Amino acid sequence: WPTTTASDRSRHAVLCRSCGAWLTVGEYLDLYEAESAASSGPACPHCAASFNPGCALHYHVYFVV
Repeated sequence: WPTTTASDRSRHAVLCRSCGAWLTVGEYLDLYEAESAASSGPACPHCAASFNPGCALHYHVYFVV
């Protein structure tokens, strides 16, 4: 999934399996940037459910970063 332009980053592409909220590409990638400063790991901004920690190992497969 391209992430270069604002249009790319504004596409809804990630579904929270806990609350059903859709996150944009930008929201999702920003969580991982913020996660590097936080010890709790990335979580859904809508319901605070933690994302699978293993996802950080392969998000580059889905998104061009």
